[in-house]
Amino acid sequence: MTLPTHRPLVTIAESLVDLARELSRQATRDLTSSAQHDAGQRAVSTPRDPRSAAVLQLAQRRLRKAYLPAPLFHEPGWEVLLGLYTHDNGSHAMSLKELSLLVDAPFTTTQRWVDQMVRLNLITRVEAADDRRRVELSLSAACREGLDAYFDAIARAA
Repeated sequence: MTLPTHRPLVTIAESLVDLARELSRQATRDLTSSAQHDAGQRAVSTPRDPRSAAVLQLAQRRLRKAYLPAPLFHEPGWEVLLGLYTHDNGSHAMSLKELSLLVDAPFTTTQRWVDQMVRLNLITRVEAADDRRRVELSLSAACREGLDAYFDAIARAA
């Protein structure tokens, strides 16, 4: 079976992976340069920025869909969490439509997963102040802390 090649999509996905890698390298360089040296021994290992790791993972997930059948990698719940985590800066919540586009999932699929994660207290859903028809989504504090710890653990294990 020959898979269709969508060159423009592949080029964009590869650019996102390159950007995520560069952000991760910069964060690692910044953290490493500020690490304390232990009595002339090697520098204390400091994990890279967890959000950079999440951005890289999200970009890699998109890239693999360009080369292999997307149904092999269907994990919309994880992608919803990654999408919110990578855009979580404390000041900007995402709309359901923005999130759906970011994670490259059908709107209804994203909505079902968001509903389930709201029930599990992983995501908060609030009516937008400027438009009551729109809801704003963000990670709960507990979920954010869990994802920070997860990506820190991955960075330490690497």
